[in-house]
Amino acid sequence: MTDQMQNIDPESHPQNYGTCQENKNPQNESLEIEEDIRINKSLRLNFIKKVYGILCAQLAITAIMCILSMTISSFATFQREHYWIQIVLAIFSIAILLVLFCSRDLSKRVPVNYALLFTFTLFESYSVSACCAMYDRQTVLLAALFTLGITIGLTVYAFNTKTDFTVLTGILFVCLIGLVLFGIACIFIRSRVVNIIYCALGAIVFGIYIVCDTQILIGGKSREIGMDEYVFGAVSLYLDIINLFLYILSLLGDRN
Repeated sequence: MTDQMQNIDPESHPQNYGTCQENKNPQNESLEIEEDIRINKSLRLNFIKKVYGILCAQLAITAIMCILSMTISSFATFQREHYWIQIVLAIFSIAILLVLFCSRDLSKRVPVNYALLFTFTLFESYSVSACCAMYDRQTVLLAALFTLGITIGLTVYAFNTKTDFTVLTGILFVCLIGLVLFGIACIFIRSRVVNIIYCALGAIVFGIYIVCDTQILIGGKSREIGMDEYVFGAVSLYLDIINLFLYILSLLGDRN
């Protein structure tokens, strides 16, 4: 009896065989795919909120340091007289960046990643505040407002445009290398017109970088970062905004 049941041909009992296939209904698979997409979108949204939360904390620390530099004259004088501190901190900042960008595993390890992020932010904040000490308060405030407006506008554009700017990462890196070489040349040229061109190009490059890095953060394009790389995403956007601010500040200061 058992052998007869094992030898039953599915084709001779189409009704029973069809019942076994109901579990593989295409409609059920479609619902599962939609549910996975919904969950991924929710996780990505929480990831974006976390990155922008970290970014806001970084910018707040930088703003406080700049305010101290512009309101406490003795602190500003100390920064101008001890310029070598800014150079040393810049070297340490580059070293921390190399650690965070080259060792992705370390950038995901808590609390080491937060410690490196906080240290990097303090070093960068001191350097930015030292630059602000070289300009009057009105120029710094105007540059900050311009940077805020441009950043918000570009961020909204990056969230809504269908154009994929992440494919420009290679071109932007080449432009960045050219910008560095142009900046070195400006040290020796000492021309007001050349400096204005240099600052304008720098602001444009980092403006595009904001759009590109924002789309990499959002995901869904040709390039995106993992949802455990929140430190990498925050540092990338922080550097874009800070460099945009410094180029605008230099441009306005040169105009004045």
